[in-house]
Amino acid sequence: MCDAVVHGYAPRHSGQQPSWSRVGPGAHPGSGRPRPGDRGPDRGAGWHAGAVPVLARRLGTRRGHLTGFAVYWTVCYLLPLGLLGRTRVRALLRHPACPLPSPRWLAAAALLVPPLGAAGSELAPELGNADPAVVATAASVAVVNAAGEELLWRGLFVATFPDDPVRGWLWPAVGFTAWHLAPLAVLPSRRGTLAFLAPTALIGAGLGWVAWRTRSLRWTLPPHVATDASGLRVARFWLDR
Repeated sequence: MCDAVVHGYAPRHSGQQPSWSRVGPGAHPGSGRPRPGDRGPDRGAGWHAGAVPVLARRLGTRRGHLTGFAVYWTVCYLLPLGLLGRTRVRALLRHPACPLPSPRWLAAAALLVPPLGAAGSELAPELGNADPAVVATAASVAVVNAAGEELLWRGLFVATFPDDPVRGWLWPAVGFTAWHLAPLAVLPSRRGTLAFLAPTALIGAGLGWVAWRTRSLRWTLPPHVATDASGLRVARFWLDR
């Protein structure tokens, strides 16, 4: 484990506890509120996964889907900013404080397999029928979605629980996977729910491991964007085609 001083935390070998850890169990820095992850991220993912189909029923499939994502992205950006502050959020996007974890081949696989797999299973079959508007929409949505999800499901927990692999890595991976039930409820995968969620869980675990060990989103954000940019079928849905 890398022991560098990152994001305002004292190194573990110094014997000094980070300031927020002295507030008391389950407390957010400077307040008595529970810290993110103390109740499990799957709860937050669960309510939103249920809200999206409700919105789809009330507003129509496409409008409900878009509205649900607007709410989701708002949470993805505002919650980390509110809890961490701009300085710590920016620090997550800087050069990693720690090197890629060992074994390096596993870290490389965690970063490269998702975009390569998405390119083969999602991008290649749809690219021949995609016009520039669809490609541009897929790329734009990918940037917004990937950046927000990295902040919420990786950055927030990595910064809050830098020495706790359960709350800093595994719980948010569960929440990341559970959230994907929301879009599936409106736009089912042609491969089936389990075949979609299984690789999603592996992506959440792999990227979460790299982010938690490096204390940074610099390694995980580019492959996340590339993976999401393969979603041409979803882009057509967003464009109502």
